[in-house]
Amino acid sequence: MILPFSKGDVKITSKYGYRTLKGVTGFHGGLDLVGSKTDEVVSVTNGVVLWSQIVTDKNNPTWQWGNYVAVSGDDGNTVYYCHLSERKVKAGQRVTAGDVIGIMGNTGYSFGKHLHFEVRPGNGSAADAAAYLHLPNAVCEISEREYYADEVIKACGFTEGTRAYINAYAWASDLWRKLAFAIRARKGKADRDGVIARCGFLPHTVKYLDAYAWASDLWRKLGERM
Repeated sequence: MILPFSKGDVKITSKYGYRTLKGVTGFHGGLDLVGSKTDEVVSVTNGVVLWSQIVTDKNNPTWQWGNYVAVSGDDGNTVYYCHLSERKVKAGQRVTAGDVIGIMGNTGYSFGKHLHFEVRPGNGSAADAAAYLHLPNAVCEISEREYYADEVIKACGFTEGTRAYINAYAWASDLWRKLAFAIRARKGKADRDGVIARCGFLPHTVKYLDAYAWASDLWRKLGERM
């Protein structure tokens, strides 16, 4: 799974489940998230855009979402991205995980710029959005670097020594994110040059990884998971 922002750490400002807002306790069907370095909202799954719209009729409860995009994912879940300031996709459009679909905003029933992220299996009732994203269901900050590092390390069977080496790189967050996206794309096995091409690594990134004591093993494991 990937985070719903194109880059940067993420803050959970309101968890999934019951909460009290403006003195009223009610059920919150998703997570409220704020990106730290960008307002670009990305799809977390491959799928087809089911809706890209704003509802202004207050007799329709979806007016509270303001500008929103709903993606019917290939995994059987429909994911909602709400309160957007802009929508970047149209209904019927196919998207891939990581594609920009909107801009975080403050439209609808909202009290500050954020993203309401909601997941509905089979487009039925809302499910635990925190569990879906593999995030804690609590108000907290999420490290983009460690989020993607965990995904890649689990997929490739890397040691904590490999994590420490890559984390020491100046652009570690970007490196881990690119690796996670490339592994998620599942295009088939690749050699070292194939991994570099799929991730779009710049020469200084390649140089850093090649300097790792176990670089050959690193490239091999990455290529096997793509």
